[in-house]
Amino acid sequence: MKRLSMILAAACIMAMAAGSLPAQEGAEAAPKPRPKRQRKPRPPKKKRPLLRGMHARMAEVCGLSEDQQKQIAGINTERGKARKAHYEETKDQVAALREAMKKAKESKDKEANAKARKEYSALSAKGRDLDKKFVTQIMAVLTPEQKVKWDEYQFVLAVKRKFRAAKLTDEQVNKVKALYVKEAAVLAGADKKAKAAARNKLYAKVSQEILTEEQRTAVAVAGLVGRYRKLKLTDDQLAQLKAAYVKNTTGVNMTDRNAARQAMNKVTEALKNDILTPEQREQIKSSRPPRVKKPRVAKPKAAKVGTAE
Repeated sequence: MKRLSMILAAACIMAMAAGSLPAQEGAEAAPKPRPKRQRKPRPPKKKRPLLRGMHARMAEVCGLSEDQQKQIAGINTERGKARKAHYEETKDQVAALREAMKKAKESKDKEANAKARKEYSALSAKGRDLDKKFVTQIMAVLTPEQKVKWDEYQFVLAVKRKFRAAKLTDEQVNKVKALYVKEAAVLAGADKKAKAAARNKLYAKVSQEILTEEQRTAVAVAGLVGRYRKLKLTDDQLAQLKAAYVKNTTGVNMTDRNAARQAMNKVTEALKNDILTPEQREQIKSSRPPRVKKPRVAKPKAAKVGTAE
């Protein structure tokens, strides 16, 4: 009896276990519903600026009104269309002229090269004239006061670029602005050639009146390093070059073009003879094209006054 009872009990347990399996499988098959994520509201789209790049900076510097910005944006749209049309019109001709110049250079045909270059320059000039036309239209949108502000900004930018190695302080930048304001009236009424001459005088004043001696040295040395950048001068060579510059320019009036040229020639000679390695000197020689001496043409002697022919 005991044995029979044990068998019956085991059978009951197995039946109960078998009955619970489908329930467990069903529970595994049906995943629990995930709670819905609450999405963050999207930020409102930023208003697309009317102007970009240089003209966006112009709007900021000059305080352009929205109407002025719209006018300039419209001019830029027309400018883009005109540029594209010019490119499509001239691309085949430009490619042909480049190929002609390449072949003329290889065959050393000076006449063909000169002809192709002349035609290429004419096409380039046409593109530049197109740009000038739209630049003139954009500047016409500005008020006289805004034009002065923009010219001042561009001059300061040019000074920073020209004297990058000097690392101008904020105080020096303000002095540059004040210097420009003094000459603004002269620059505004000048033609292209006179304006370029006036700007060069201003650059000279910046160098002599605003920069320190150390900054002038840094600018001059940076100019020499730029000329010989392919040589990859070491820190020790840079220090020697700076010392050579100080030695050969101390006491020299660098505003005198002839005196400055002679001093810089001495610095260059010191660089080539005393600072560069033999390998670097050879690199200069190999990169320099050979000079071709032109044959001298004897000039006809002028007849003396009072002599009979």
